[in-house]
Amino acid sequence: MNKKSKTTEWSSEASKEVIEFTQAEIMLKLVGTIDERGWPHITFIAMNRIIDKNTVVWGAFTTGTSKKNVLKNPKQGFFYMTADMPFKFLQIKADLSHTTKEGKDLEYFRNIILEMRQDVLHSIGATEFVNLEKRTHPNGGQIAQYSTHMADQGSDAIQYELDNYFVARRLKFLRHLDQALVRIKEGDYGKCITCNKEISRERLEMVPHTQQCAACKN
Repeated sequence: MNKKSKTTEWSSEASKEVIEFTQAEIMLKLVGTIDERGWPHITFIAMNRIIDKNTVVWGAFTTGTSKKNVLKNPKQGFFYMTADMPFKFLQIKADLSHTTKEGKDLEYFRNIILEMRQDVLHSIGATEFVNLEKRTHPNGGQIAQYSTHMADQGSDAIQYELDNYFVARRLKFLRHLDQALVRIKEGDYGKCITCNKEISRERLEMVPHTQQCAACKN
């Protein structure tokens, strides 16, 4: 937007500087859609940025009034404002071209979760294998005590309980990862279940399976 006059001048393509401007994690981002009455509907949106000179992408934009509006009327507007002074502003007008449950961001987080899932399965398998080796009699395959010494039996029993606790915790974590993969598949990934706002990319980087934004978690 130029400041040569009081009239806003619109560019048909986003410059490199404009693209970089929208990448900031901490800034005010608003999306405006048109409701069924023809009135504007304004919503805060966190995961939104320009990826090339002709494309604006939304994050986990899958529910709510804004989605219903934009699916009926593709016209939409975006407003960006920096968080620090001197404040800088950006306005964008766009038309919805399509929705998708795929994309670089979702693929990125899916791969992270899949890697975490593989690590969890490996740790569970290794723990269970060691326990099986300790408990299986080498000759008859019968379940035996870890040791014939009373003190050793007590220590082994404690270790066995600790291993069971570890496996239970890892299985619970595995369920959280699987649920996150389901949300990615269904298009619900990245939305806070408490406030219904989008979870920042920074928090998803730290806890990819989270279902709450930092404010609601704390």
